[in-house]
Amino acid sequence: MGKLLKYELKSMYKFILMVLLTIVLSSTILQINVFRISQANFSGMENEVPGFGLFLMILAGVVIWAVFLVSFFYIVNSFNKELLDDRGYLTFTLPVTGRQILGAKVLSSLIAFIVLSLGAFLFNLILGTILINKAGINIFQELISIELPKGIFKFLTVFTIYGLISTIVTLITIYFVMTLRKVVFGGRKLNGMWFIFYLVISGLIGYAGIKIMEFVPYSLMINESGKFYIENLYNYAATGFDSFIPIMNIGNMVFNIVIGVVLFFITSYMLDKKVEI
Repeated sequence: MGKLLKYELKSMYKFILMVLLTIVLSSTILQINVFRISQANFSGMENEVPGFGLFLMILAGVVIWAVFLVSFFYIVNSFNKELLDDRGYLTFTLPVTGRQILGAKVLSSLIAFIVLSLGAFLFNLILGTILINKAGINIFQELISIELPKGIFKFLTVFTIYGLISTIVTLITIYFVMTLRKVVFGGRKLNGMWFIFYLVISGLIGYAGIKIMEFVPYSLMINESGKFYIENLYNYAATGFDSFIPIMNIGNMVFNIVIGVVLFFITSYMLDKKVEI
């Protein structure tokens, strides 16, 4: 699977670099214009804020949103291309299993999303810090003076793990419905049906998850001192939201992991036995 993963990353690195460049340019335009407008408001010169600068700021924000949306569909659609295009003959004739193909697709997509998200976050953080310092505010001194809750890093760690698991399950679900469409309709017929399948299956999974949360209302939570607890949400709602922070419902999380594992093996089986290129 390592060679497949390397191939997948190599095939999309140019696209990732292009997206990152677009994000860098758009974020620069957005933050510089936000800085200029905030400086004008601070100095009492609101009327001198150029309308073109405001237009550029809005346009840059729209571009960033659109780039992330396009990136999502481009990355996940690489799997669909394997099922539809001639390059699928190469992939599915290699001495690898469906699990290896699917695993490489999921990991490469996850890595691509992480690189794009971290790249955008870090660049905006650095540029924002520079502009804030330019405005005469020592951002590092301000951050050091902030007293963070003791459990904030534990909370962020668990929340990050939860986000990664949710992303992986979402990717597996998408690849499952793409494979299902291929098995049911074959060829390129009704290619867009995979999205309809995804909406239906996601809706069913979401509904089942809500029912499981009602049946198993226990959630992982963290208090101000950074200690984890498992608490019944019905009891928690009665006591209020001041002392504890809910992270995730245990039953729903386990259910989503099970769904991800089941769909992974079903998709792998279909890739091995049912898909005809």
